[in-house]
Amino acid sequence: MTSPPPASSPPPPVAPDMPPPATPALLISSTNGHSDGAVSRYFVV
Repeated sequence: MTSPPPASSPPPPVAPDMPPPATPALLISSTNGHSDGAVSRYFVV
């Protein structure tokens, strides 16, 4: 198994086509009915 990346390196993006989970409320409003799966994924995480 390969060693995990250093803490200084940010984790890989889960969804490159989606913005960072910095503003979940804004994301929900923007993707309301557009990307149901993406929004649900954020809630699950």
